[in-house]
Formats: sequence, structure tokens, C-alpha cells
Amino acid sequence: MRYEVKALATSIQKFCHSIDKESSAIEYGGRLNDFDKFLRDKYNVTIDEFVESFKVNPRFDVYDVLGEYRIDLRSRVSKNTAAGRIITTRYFLEMNDIDIINTKWRLKVKPPRREQPEKTPLSKDDIRKIILGCQSPRLRVYLHFLASTGCRASEALSILWKHVDLKNGTIHLRKEYTKGDRARTVILTKEIVTALQTWVDFRNRTRRMIVRNKDGGPQKWKSFYAVRLLKPDNLLFSTGRFDEINDNPVDLYQCVRREFIETMDRIGFQGRRDDGKRRRITLHDFRTFVYSTISGLGQSDFGDFFIGHKHSTYWSKPQSEILKLFHKIEPYLTYLDYSELEQKGADTDSKLEQKDKEIQLMRNQIQQMTEALVNAGILKPD
Repeated sequence: MRYEVKALATSIQKFCHSIDKESSAIEYGGRLNDFDKFLRDKYNVTIDEFVESFKVNPRFDVYDVLGEYRIDLRSRVSKNTAAGRIITTRYFLEMNDIDIINTKWRLKVKPPRREQPEKTPLSKDDIRKIILGCQSPRLRVYLHFLASTGCRASEALSILWKHVDLKNGTIHLRKEYTKGDRARTVILTKEIVTALQTWVDFRNRTRRMIVRNKDGGPQKWKSFYAVRLLKPDNLLFSTGRFDEINDNPVDLYQCVRREFIETMDRIGFQGRRDDGKRRRITLHDFRTFVYSTISGLGQSDFGDFFIGHKHSTYWSKPQSEILKLFHKIEPYLTYLDYSELEQKGADTDSKLEQKDKEIQLMRNQIQQMTEALVNAGILKPD
């Protein structure tokens, strides 16, 4: 469905219509709508009138207007958000045949430099604490899924039930909801397969429903018991509270994000970054942890492949080798399966004990060789 909102100006709708990716069109439409509001408040013109004025007799200096817009944004949003909105506005104006010279752009507008804030790295204990601290079954499994697959928050929420293969431990991601417009298959750990099956069983349970009584009786609400099974075209992380199929991951994201913030505040992760705006721990940090973990094991190319990041075209492995690499990193993406963790710890202890025995054996052999050389007069005794 092509993005088109009547509330947006005609020129903005035309600009958004030329963008292939719908999620990008939605984002750019919001940015330009903010510029339209600025023009109405500051200059008492709409964005359509502003664009049209340059075709006959320009009433405005485009650099002065953009410079004032930059100052206005400075007091309202972060530097990164301001930079994105100004650059999008420039693309929009140039698409409407309003020429912008780079030299004047740099001197008169000078968009703010994008910042790269220092992130708070998550540890495995942090992730375990967050997962166990979730009261909502959906949020618990959703965060567990992010920490096991490295998917983007929106990618995970766009998964349809028909694209989930718990038997083979894979999930298909639609290209419409991936950043690079490339569909891909995600490999699941044994632990998250079990967690997802638990979520599906909970989602398909017999539940008590409370709805507004439309029959005109004395009671405003009525209750009944019903089963809302996951249908093939249902989103995997939808709750099933409503009859209709909710196929909009954006609405689902807002709901999950609100639950995530409330949970983080409750379990003691409410800290914010130095700018006081963004939280220190966000949903994206789970993706960062997955890549950092795989990269730390010396498999950075596989890490790019695993999280769906742009990777080298020269890195290509058959499926059997990909699965072999995945099984190597799987224990490091396991958080709640304590039997697996204890077994891994026991294996590590046994390997260390075996290494100690081998080192001691080598030392004994070296000592025997030294004594033999001393007895033969080749070496002098210490």
C-alpha cells in the first residue's frame, strides 16, 4: 500500500510517492511536515506556496529560510534529528527545481554535525536480568528474540506467523521491513525456539475477554471466553485481543516500546545519556550486543551476515558451513538455559584440567632430558 496521507501537502505527497521504500516515505513525510509547520508559523505560507513562489518571482532567500529552520530545530530536537530533517528538506527543494549551491549551503545553512554518542555496552548478565524482569510474556520473548538473533526492532515485529518454522529453527524476514530491502532467513537458537513455542501456546490459550455491551442492557461491559488462534497472516507478536488482523508493525512497535520503557524503569535501567534525552539502553543495544559477541569470537564476517548487515561480497559460505559457524556461537547467545550453560562450564573445566596435565607432562619430559644431558657431560649442572 503506497503511503499517502491527506493531511500532508500535495508537494510532500508527490515527493514521498517517488520513494521506493514505504517506511522511508513515511519518515520523510514526517520530516517535511515539520518544515511545512515551520513555514506556516514563521512566514505564514504553506510548503506548496513556498515551492511555487520560486517558479515566478522568488519572494524568499532559500538559504535564509533554511538557516532560520536550523535555528528553530536547535531548540526543539537533537543534532542528529535536526541534521536529518534539514538534509531531507534540501533533497525535497532540489527535487522541486530549487537550485542550492554547495558553497552557500555550507556557509549560510551549515547543518549541525551528526553526533555519535557513546553507548553503554550490555553484558550477558544485563540481558538476563532484563529478560527475567519482564512481566509481560510477549515483551519477555520479544527481547529474548532480539538478544538471540540481532534483528532490528521493527524487523522482529514485522514477522508473520506463516513465516515461522520452529521445526527447522528458522524465520523468514520480509524485504519490505528490512533496511536493505533484502529478504533473509534468520537462524534460531534452541533456547529461543522453546521460548517462541511457549509464547505461541500462551497466545493461543483460552482467555477471558471483556468488551463493551452494545445490546443496551444495564451492564456496560460483558465478558466471555474465547480462543484467538494465530492465523497465518497474523503478526507473530500480536496479542490477539482484537478480531481483525493487525498488519501494521508501526503500531505494534509503539506499544512494545512503551512496555519496554516501563520495564526498564522498574528494574533499575532508567539511566539516560549525557544529553539527558535518549536512554542509555535502547532496543537497538540488543543488536549491538549480538554483533559484538560474534565479532569477539573472531567471526566478524559471519556477524555481518547473521544480523543482516551489509557484508563483503567475497564472503560466501555453503549452508552447511553457515550452520557449523552458528553452532559455534550458539552457546554465547544462550541466556536462560542453565543446563546448557553448566554443561559448557563443565566442558571448559575439563579442557583446562586436561591442558594442565599436558603441561605438567611436558615439564617432566624436559626435566628428564635435562638430567640426561647433565649426566652425559653435555650440560653443566645448575
